[in-house]
Formats: sequence, C-alpha cells, structure tokens
Amino acid sequence: MQHLLQTLDWNYVAILYENTTYGINAFLELSQNVKEAKICVAKSFPIKMGPSGNVNLYDLQSVFDSLINAESPITGIIFFVSTTTAGSFLNVAQGKKLISSFRLLMVFSDSIALEKSLLAKYDEVSKGSFVTSPAVLKVEQFSNHWKEVLSNKTIFLRESISNPWLFDVFRKYKSCKPNDDSCLMPSFSEVNETENENIFETYAIVATLIHVKGLKELHKDNCGNNSGICSDLRDVLLKNKSMLLRKAYFSVSLNDIPFKFDRNFSIVLNGGNEARMMGDIVDYEVYQYRRCLVHSDDFCMEKVAEYNDSSFTILRERLIGYNSNGAELQWPHLNKAQCFDGKKCKTCQTENPENDFLFRDGEFFIVGMAQIHNADLNNPFQCGAIRESNGWETAEAISYPIDNANSRNDLFPNTTIGYVILNSCDQPVLTTKKLLNFFSNGIILQNKTVIKDISSRVLAVVAELDSGISQATAKVLQEFNIVQVAYGSTAVVLSDRAQYKYFLRLCTPDINQAKAMVNILKTLESSYIQILYSEGTYGEGGRDEIVRVAKSLKVCIANEIKVEESKYTKILDNLRRKPFAQIVLMFLKAHVVTDVLNIVTKGMDSKEFMFIASEALGTNVEIIKNNPKLEGSISLSLEIPIDKNKFRRYINSKSIDRYTTNPWTRSYFENKYKCYLPGSFDKSTNTECANVFERYNITNPDFDIWSSFALNAAEVALKGSYAAFLNICGPYSNTICPEYRKEPKKVWESIREQKLKLNGIPTSVFDENGDGSVGHVIYQIQKSKADPLKLEFYKIGVFRNTVNFSIDEENLINPFQIYPTKCPNPKECHTCNQFFEENSKSVQANSNGGTTVDVIGLTVAVVVLALILIVFIVVILRKGLLKKKERNVYESEQYMTADDIPAGGGYLSFMAMKMK
Repeated sequence: MQHLLQTLDWNYVAILYENTTYGINAFLELSQNVKEAKICVAKSFPIKMGPSGNVNLYDLQSVFDSLINAESPITGIIFFVSTTTAGSFLNVAQGKKLISSFRLLMVFSDSIALEKSLLAKYDEVSKGSFVTSPAVLKVEQFSNHWKEVLSNKTIFLRESISNPWLFDVFRKYKSCKPNDDSCLMPSFSEVNETENENIFETYAIVATLIHVKGLKELHKDNCGNNSGICSDLRDVLLKNKSMLLRKAYFSVSLNDIPFKFDRNFSIVLNGGNEARMMGDIVDYEVYQYRRCLVHSDDFCMEKVAEYNDSSFTILRERLIGYNSNGAELQWPHLNKAQCFDGKKCKTCQTENPENDFLFRDGEFFIVGMAQIHNADLNNPFQCGAIRESNGWETAEAISYPIDNANSRNDLFPNTTIGYVILNSCDQPVLTTKKLLNFFSNGIILQNKTVIKDISSRVLAVVAELDSGISQATAKVLQEFNIVQVAYGSTAVVLSDRAQYKYFLRLCTPDINQAKAMVNILKTLESSYIQILYSEGTYGEGGRDEIVRVAKSLKVCIANEIKVEESKYTKILDNLRRKPFAQIVLMFLKAHVVTDVLNIVTKGMDSKEFMFIASEALGTNVEIIKNNPKLEGSISLSLEIPIDKNKFRRYINSKSIDRYTTNPWTRSYFENKYKCYLPGSFDKSTNTECANVFERYNITNPDFDIWSSFALNAAEVALKGSYAAFLNICGPYSNTICPEYRKEPKKVWESIREQKLKLNGIPTSVFDENGDGSVGHVIYQIQKSKADPLKLEFYKIGVFRNTVNFSIDEENLINPFQIYPTKCPNPKECHTCNQFFEENSKSVQANSNGGTTVDVIGLTVAVVVLALILIVFIVVILRKGLLKKKERNVYESEQYMTADDIPAGGGYLSFMAMKMK
C-alpha cells in the first residue's frame, strides 16, 4: 500500500480502521512505514464496533466532516474495515455528495475481499477507488459447483444438510423457503451475474489442501495401511496438533487433486507455520474500480498493479480518476491526495532542523557543518528560519569533493568515503550538544537504522563559517584528537594554536582584513569613521582589530555600533549621531549584512553614508540589486577559485533525489523563490515553483562566496587525511588505526602541507600557523558600463599582507563626494586626539614604563589649546564674521553627551567619562 501511495503522489491522507486486532495492527504498521516516504497521516479514525458488528452512522458522519474541515481538506483515505463498515461509510459519503462537491480518493484493504457489488452500490463516490488484495486465484470447477448449488434445488437441499448457512446465502436471491415446492431457485445466469467471487474462497481451498497433506502424512506414520483414524493418530491430533503442519512442511503437491487452479504454484511451509506460495503468483495485487477494459459500458475491478519480492509494478496507462463533477481523468492528470493550494498543513510539517543531517554511508567519514538555518534567538538549542545564502549550497559544496573522490581511485582506492553534514544553525551551544551526541551515540537514519561506530571512522571535520561555531567545535574535537578545517571563521583568536591545537582554516584571519580596511581609508585620505559590527566572536573581534590598527594609523573612530540580530531599525539613527563620519566600516555576519544594508539604505539619503564592508558582503550581487545608494561603497572579498561548471553539473546530477537525500532542499528553494515544490505541506504562497533549479543556476552563476571555500576545505581535508592515513596506518589498512588518533598533530601537519590547484597552479593555501594565506580582493560598487542602471562589483585592488597592498586609485569613484572625511570641529578633533593618545599612553606604558608627569603635562597642554580655540571662535561669532548661509559645522554637530555613546562604545565611552 505504501508503494501505491508513493506512485500516486499521495502524501496527505487519513486512515479509517476498526478498533479490532486486524484494524489496529494494520493502522500502526502502515502509519509507521509511510513516515520514511514522507507521507503524512494527517488524521486517523478508530471505529468502535457494535455487538453485532455494526457501526454508528453518526461516527462515520463525524469522520467525513473532519476530513472536509481539516486545516486543508483531506481527500485521501485508507480503509482497514469490514465490508459492513465500508458500505456504511460509502452510504454516508454518497449522501454528502448531494450537498458537497468534495470528492474522496479511497484505498480499501483486502478486508473487503474485492466485492464489486459493494462499490457498485455507491458508484457515485466509489468509482476510481483502489482495492489491495492477495493474488486472485481461480478454480473454475468450484465456481461452477457453487453456482449449481444455488440454482439447482436438488443439489442445494443435499448440500444444506451439512451446510445450514446456505439458507442465509439463498435469502440474497429469494424470500421464499427452498424446501417449499412453490419456491423457485434462481437461474444459473442470474447467479452468475449477481454472485461475487470472494478472493478468500480459493485461499480456503489452499488452506484445506495443506491440512489434507499433513493429515495424510500423519495417517501413514501412525496408522500404516489401516483406513480410518487409528488410536495413535487420534492421540497425536489431540495432544500435538502442530504435527499436522510439520508433516506438510516443505511443499504441498497440487498434482494429485481433482481440480486445477488458474496459476501454477506450490505451497511451501518455512518451519514457523508460515505458508508461502511459490511460482506463478505474486505477493499482492491492486485493483481499481473503473470502466471495464473490455466492456467499457460496465464497471469492473481491473488489475492495475502488483507487488512481489519487494518490487512494485504499476500499469499507469490503466489508471483513471474522476473530478468533482464525475468526469473521467486520464493518467498523469489524476487528482492527488495532497495539501490544497493556498493552505498550510502544519500537522505534517515534520522538518526537524535540529536533528536533520545530510548523509552518505562509507568505510570512513568526513564530517561537515553548515549553517543551514539561522539561530533561534530565544533558545540556544533551537534553529530559526532557513537561510537564503551560505547554507544549503555550502552543504552541497562539502559533499561534492567527497562524492567526486569516490568516483576516482587516487584517494582511498577501493574504499567508499562517506559524509555526515550537520546543521549548526549558528548556535554554539547546539553545536556542542550535537557533536557530543554524535560521538557518543552515532546517528539514526530515516529508516531507523542506527550507526553507532561512526566516530571511530572520522578522518577530519570541515567546519565552520562562523568563528563562534568553530570555537565550540574545536573544543569538542580536541577531546577526540580530530583535526578541524574551517572554510570561514576569520576571528583573530582562532590563530592561537595553544588553545586551538588541531585547527586550520582556509580563509585569511581578520587581522589582515582590518589592516586592509584602514589602508583603504588612508588611500581615501579619510580619518573620521564609524563601525557597525555583529555581536559575537566575528564582529567583536573584527571591531577590536580595526580599533587597534586605526589608532596606529591615526584614523579616528567616532562611533561603534553593535548590531544584534533582527534588531536593525535604530541603526540609521545611531549612525546619524555622527553625521560627518560618513564612511562606515562594517564587520557584520553574512546573513546579517543583507538586512542591515537594505534597512539603512532605504531610510538614508544618497549622499549620507558610504560603506567599506568585510568579506561577508563580498561580491553578493543580490544585495546591490536595485540599490543605487550603494554606489561607491567598497567591499573586501575572500576568493578561491573552483570549477563552477563541474560544481553546477554536480548539483544538477542530484535532481532525482533533490527532495529526499538532502533534507533541506525543499524548504531552501521554497523559501528562496516564495513558491511551493511538488508534494509540499506549505502551499500558502499559492504559487507552484517552476524550473527553480534552472533559475538557481541562472541567478547564481558564481555561487555563494563561502561555497568555494567549503568545497576546497573538504578537498584539502580529504587529500591531507589520506596522506596522513598512508603515513600512519599504511596502504593496506582498512580501518583508522589507533596511531591516527594518537598523533593528531601529524594529521594536522599533513593537511597544512597540502597544495590546491588554483587556476591550474599548485598553491599552498595555509601559512605555518595553519591560517589561510589567500588574502583579500578589493571591490568597489560602480555603475555597469554595459547598463548604467545596474550596479556591479569592480575589482580595484588586492591585499595579501602589509607589504602587498595595492589599489587602483585612477578607477576609484566618489559619486556622492563623501570622502575625504575628517574630524569636523575642535571638540571632535580633541576627542580623536585623546583616542590616539590612549594608544600612545598604553604603548609607552608597555614599552618604557611611562611617567605620570608626562601624561599630565600633555593633557594640560591639550586642554589649554582647546580653550584658546574656543575663545577665538566665540569672538569671531560675536563679530558676525561667520554668515548663516555658510555651512556651520558646529551647529550641525551635536556635542557629545552620555546619551550619545551607544552601548558597548568602547574607547569613546572612556573619553566621554573623562570630559565630564
């Protein structure tokens, strides 16, 4: 039945079952089996049977109403009921059909025994229904015999002596008593047209044959050539009835019986009292109540599918359906039992991002982590919404080189490398929990298979994008002596090998990025700026490095604004507190920078601010689309080349299992394109997705920036771990030897020494410390030369290290005349000087010991100079030498108060306190 539902694309169904042993067990088994196939049993209805086997019609009416009034009407219903209950429900449904166009799609179990008359009686609602059945067997001699019994009075009366139930059957045809001479028997043709062939009649014959076979063998063993039941045989039958079946064990011959079945088969008992029919017979068949294939004016039970040896075969060309008006539909345009358009079937949305993972089995494993979902800001153990970038594609990028290696023989030949890619949800606490559970308990696959020994087969871990997640990951992995290769994670603290011993990263750390940003400021001759930074290791670490480098190069930071996730509405107001600091340096997380720029630029004037963004912005064209206010802004990008065509073909090659293997594919594309994919349980957008994978390839020609890093990180982890494996365990080992775990530094060193072919050239990608050495590319957002209405990223420079900084000043543009930016008035300049002095004092104290007298003298001199300037300006103002028409920087600037200092204002908070 599960295979039938899958073939019909039914995934939103209800089950009606009688509250009997058969009904309950059938319901439990099917509802459990369909989970793996992503079929949702949205509702189930146990039906209580009355003393005489009848059912309350009011209960069935309630079932029908529940189907109509569900969060989305449930059209598909599975029945595990008797013919009596099935008939009662069909009676209710046909009555409801008179006042509703609601059409059910039904599948009946074998319990209704293919009784055509049952469905024919309610054909307004039953046509198109499916019935599952054991393979239909026919014995023509018995069929004719049975019809003769019902049509021939002499035979009927003779048979009724030993079978009194015949009178109950007779009453279906006549109301008179067969014993009366005046009572006429139905004709043979009348019986032939009316009487149903119950599928279990022939199975009763088969069961009888098994007993006869066993009884004959027992008689031979216990009675010899004597006829009748001897005393020994009687004792066996009374005391050990199981011997009857044991004697029939192995096979039952059908050659010596006086009638023939319509199929060639034998009966085999497996020793556990289970009979199996072998030969020209299948395990199960599926029939549909539809127009007859031969006599199209009539309705028949037509065979449409069969199931045998775990293989399901369906004759799709025979399938038909009916719309609400009763018009016939042909395959493949049949109605499907699914969530309705415009509806959201929350009951069936079983996505569990906290526990989902992408898996491929293997002898060894590379473990990966990606931020498929954002964090739930209210619960550190939960995931938030799915991400539109740097998530799903990152997971595919990690799996690509591993799948690719399995198709070659140069890495781990004759061995399958598997992968487990976990969803960190950008939650350090959740990440720690997942990893500890992973190493302790293994994983549970969708089919409930448990793989417990997976931790002993992990070669390396590829993780992660966020520095905070990499920190949490590293702390766990070090306990298991497993090497970690990060594809993102630029925080400076991760360069500490005393604390993060087995950590490598492909990206360049933030200390270089901060230097690049401040060098860009010097090129723009600007020394008065603001900083936007994300809370957490990445943003706060980047902020710290900018502050450190800015002080050394005399760049004044007028404002530091910490950005909390989903709290973006007041950012522009905070920036406007320092309106002359028009260049804003951004150290925001990748999934934050998009929303922040959209909100800030929407509210600001074109000439108000320009931005210099970290690699989180990179060359993300989606952010700059239709946003002309970003013209002139600058971004840094971490870039590492990949073969985009091969990666694109890899993603497309997985089209067959797009919705099954990767648990996040459906929700990712539905969210990205605001549509629903086939079989979705959320169709609230009311728009079916069309060619989303083709659209994806068109709109993402360069892929996410971190996809290339994740792909190369997995590649270098795989190559390095193989080299270490050969060196430590040897070429003939088929397991990870104990020494591989005992010497993680050798594995770390082996990965660090690997070179990648970048643009065809073998290139070292790690420095001596295991940090990435690829450096940054500098871009400016400018109008497209081909289409001035569009913005593009233009490469204007590179930054490899402090001695390898270059920028093409001739191609720099300043469309809104924002730079250079300087401190706007004596008060702000004085604050900036104190900002620089603090650095001088700390440096001097650290290097020379410093003196209090020097500090006091310098402070007094600065204060006196400030007072002189203030007096001079006041005199000028009194003489009216400054005209109101001219721009007055003092009137435009709000003087600093305690309220001016944003939370976490760092050094400026300290200076504000000193000036009070």
